[in-house]
Amino acid sequence: MIVFKKKGFWAAAVALCAVLSASQLSIAAGYQAKILCSAVFVSKRDPKTVLREDITIHPLLHFIRPRIDRDKRDVVSSTLGLFKARAVYS
Repeated sequence: MIVFKKKGFWAAAVALCAVLSASQLSIAAGYQAKILCSAVFVSKRDPKTVLREDITIHPLLHFIRPRIDRDKRDVVSSTLGLFKARAVYS
């Protein structure tokens, strides 16, 4: 069994996990914005139904809040206020 005792190893491991998590949250925000924008503006579906039935199937997506602007025809999804993604229907 390998035992890692160096503090540098554990700090690097924690930093790597944080970067990977941030990347996943950023991707998830983009996914939600795109799916919601297409469903609302192309398919004319109710946003609440789309969120409930199509989008919240992945645990990370529970941390993302969308904002739909019907005048601008866009969706901005924000992950804990840190990562934002925007999808536009044009």
